[in-house]
Amino acid sequence: MSNISYLNRLDKEHAAKHIAGIFDSKDNLYKFSSYETAVIVLGSMSLKYGPLTQMNDITERDKYVINSSPYNYTRSFFPDEEAERKANDATKTAKNFVSHLCQLCFSVDPSYKKSFNYRMYNCLPLWGNYSKNGEGVCFVFDKNKIKEKIEEQKAKQIFHVDGMIKYDTTNLIKVNSDELSSFIGNEEKCAEYCRRVFFHKSEDWSYENEYRILAERKTDKDLFLNIDGCIKCIIIYRNNHNSVIGDGKYKVLEKLVNGSFPILLYKVEYTDQSCSEQENKLYLPLDDNQSSILVMPYSED
Repeated sequence: MSNISYLNRLDKEHAAKHIAGIFDSKDNLYKFSSYETAVIVLGSMSLKYGPLTQMNDITERDKYVINSSPYNYTRSFFPDEEAERKANDATKTAKNFVSHLCQLCFSVDPSYKKSFNYRMYNCLPLWGNYSKNGEGVCFVFDKNKIKEKIEEQKAKQIFHVDGMIKYDTTNLIKVNSDELSSFIGNEEKCAEYCRRVFFHKSEDWSYENEYRILAERKTDKDLFLNIDGCIKCIIIYRNNHNSVIGDGKYKVLEKLVNGSFPILLYKVEYTDQSCSEQENKLYLPLDDNQSSILVMPYSED
C-alpha cells in the first residue's frame, strides 16, 4: 500500500497534522486531470504544455492576429507596396510567434478566504470540468519547486512569463501584429506584451482562480516540464472511501506513486438524513485492516 509506505515514514500519531499542513501553504498549485492523463503524468513525471488553440475559453482559443498598418479599409488598398510588404511580414512574424506559444494552467487557493472549504480541491466545477466528472485526479504541486524546474529548463524555451489571470472586461481577443513583431527579440517587452494579451479572461471563469505559465517553444516539438519532486499529494474523489481500497485504478496510482507522497480521498458527506447539509472531508485511505485517517478538516482532538 502506497499510503502505508508513506505513513511508515511519519509519526503515525501526528500523521493527520503533518498531511493537513500541506494545505496551510500559500504556494499550492492545483491541477485537475482525467485518470488517464494522471497515469501519464505520474509515469513520466512531466507536464505537457498545451497549445493556445486548445483553450476551453473560446475568446482565448480564437485570438487572432490583426494588422494596424495604414491600410485604407474604405478603398481597400495600402498606400504603397512597401507598406503592404511590411504589414504582411509583421503579420507572418506575429502568427509564427503565437503558434509557438504554449501554456500550463493551475488553480490557487483564494488569498482572501482562509477557510478549509475554500481550498481549491473543494471546487466542484473544477472536478466536473477537468476531471471527467470527478473520476480523475487533483494534483497538488509546490509552486516554488515548479518555478525552479522552469528555470532549469530555460534551454528548451525562449522565454516564459507567469502570473495570476485577471478576470475583467479587458479580455483581449486580438493580437496586434505591428506591435508584437516590434518586440520579438526583446524578451522583457515580449513577455510584458504577452502578459497584457494572454493573462485576461472573462469574469465567467473567475471560479478557477487561475495561475498560468506561458512559454514560447524553440521548435515545433511539444514542450514538457519536469515535475519530479514537485508533487505534494494527489487527491481522488469517491462517494465511499472504503471502496477505493480494492479499486483497480487506485492500485495503479499506488504503484506509480510508490509511497513518495500521499494519495488522499476527497469526499462530500451529508450531515443529516435529509441531505440538506454537507461537509467536505479529506481522508488518507489505508488497507482493509486499518481505519482511514481524517486529514481535513483537521482537529487536534
